[in-house]
Formats: sequence, C-alpha cells, structure tokens
Amino acid sequence: MDAAEKNKHESDMPAGKTVVVVGPGSMGLLWGLLLQKGGNDVTFIDYRPGRARRFMENGITLVRGKKKESFSVKVVMPDFPFGRIDYLLVAVKSYATEKALESLKPRLASESTVISLQNGIGHIDPLLEIAGSPRLVLGATSVGANCPEEGTVVHAGDGATLLGALSESGARRVPDAVVLLENTGFDVRADDKIKARLWEKLMVNAVINPLTALHDVPNKKVGKDKNLRSLALEILDEALKVARYEGIDMDFESMKEKVFSVARETGDNISSMLQDVRAGRRTEIEAINGAIVRIAGKHRIPCPANEKILAEILDLTRPKATEDVQR
Repeated sequence: MDAAEKNKHESDMPAGKTVVVVGPGSMGLLWGLLLQKGGNDVTFIDYRPGRARRFMENGITLVRGKKKESFSVKVVMPDFPFGRIDYLLVAVKSYATEKALESLKPRLASESTVISLQNGIGHIDPLLEIAGSPRLVLGATSVGANCPEEGTVVHAGDGATLLGALSESGARRVPDAVVLLENTGFDVRADDKIKARLWEKLMVNAVINPLTALHDVPNKKVGKDKNLRSLALEILDEALKVARYEGIDMDFESMKEKVFSVARETGDNISSMLQDVRAGRRTEIEAINGAIVRIAGKHRIPCPANEKILAEILDLTRPKATEDVQR
C-alpha cells in the first residue's frame, strides 16, 4: 500500500478499534499485544477458565530480542457478552476453527471483519460458513512466535504478512485490515492472489513441519540431510500436482528453492509441529498434509508420500496427544 493510500485509509478509521482475538496461543498473543500497544481495545478469548484467570491476574510478558514488556490483558470465555466487534482475529489451530467460532457467529455484525492468520487451508470452508465471504480476510504470515512458558510470548522471527479475500466484497475490507495490522509494526501487504499464497505456505509447512516433527530435528536439517531432502522433494512434487487440479499452478524449481530457503533462514527454529509433538499435543497435520491427501482423493491423484507422512505423524501422536486449539 503506498503512502497516499495508507493515509487515506488511516483518516477513514478511528484511532482505536475493538479487536477480539480468538486463541491466546503464541500467534494470537503476539498480534493481540502489539495491537493493544497500538491503541486498540483488545480482548482475548480463552476456552480454559483457569488460564484466562491467570492471564488476567498476572498479565503477559512479550519478549522481543533482549527487550521484555509486560501487558495487562482482558481475557474472557467464549460466552462473554461482547459489545461491538470491529475485528475478529482468528489464531486458533486450523482443526479447531468451527468449534472456536460457533458461539461468536451471532455476535458478528455486518460491518465486523474476520481476519484469519492460520496454517493450512482446512480453515477456509468453516470460516466462509461462519463469517461469509464479504466479511472474511485471509492471511498468510511468516511472522514467528512461541510460548516457552505460560504467560510469556517470544517474537521469534519477522517476515511478510499477506492479506486478501476470496470475493470482491471481501476485497473491500482488505485495505483497512492492512492498516490495522500494520499498526503492529510488521510488514503487512494486500495480495490479490491470497489463495495461491496460502497454497505456497501450505507446501512449505507440508514439507518442513512433518519432517522435523517425525525426526525430531530443527528446520535446517530438512535441506541439509540427504534423506530428508529427498523426502521433502517427494512431498512437494505431489503437493504441486494436487494444487494444479485446484487451479493453482506453481513452478517446481521456484517452490523447491522457497522451501529450502525457509528451512535455511529459520535454521535453528523448532517447527510448531515438533513443538506440539514434544508437548504431547494434537498437531495440525490433518489440516496440512491431510488437506493435500483429501484434495488428491477428490481428483483421484496418487499421493503416497503425503499419505505416508500423514499416517506416521498420526501414529506418533495419537496415543498421547491432547487437544490445544491455540496457535
């Protein structure tokens, strides 16, 4: 967005917006705290009453490099009687979208905007059902965060955040959504091909997340280890073929470079899926590789590498996994 356009939208928007963040995990907390710091009225929704109470009593600590900031926060349960919701920021695990938002559907006004910053593509249909395409803005973000302990969120990496819509009416919401999220200081841009961007991120996640989780290694190993690199290319090749049947045509060499570039640049990072496996939580494998397998089945395309890694992660986590809907 150029300066003139940004200034126009800033002048159209009140200084502070009412923002409800669904999912006080690492991503929800990071974005929500920075939006609150920017002067917005932010409320977090938590489905765990004990944790919500502790957050309210003790606040949240945000760590960015060597700097620590403490925030007092407002955290409520899903049945809390909200007033106006200008923006609903969705940061739950993809598989939990419908459950997390079902009680909020009747509280969304026609002018409310729903912004999703979730992994995969499995959340899109539930969001369309709950919010409708005119109110929905989809995001693909490379910003990283993690929670080393309850009540602390660490900003772990920068990157672009792309916002777009699936309809013309939804596209009219995008410029103001960009202005809102730019208020955090992150690089936020409008993208008129958001579905392709979500597929790109899906492919990166479909390679790096399960391979690091299955082999208990940091991201850099995906590009450096000969066997993992070979598996990565098999998973990616299948995903690209499936995407083409969905009208998303991407070049293999370009995507290969993107995947290994992300693995290299986030070298020592522990992927979110590996964090989930180590913590005994349910992963997002069904919304990532599982989505690729389901779409492949719809088009009757063989997808053995993705089927195998899906089954292996499910076998790894099923006996002990607990559900955590936060990102």
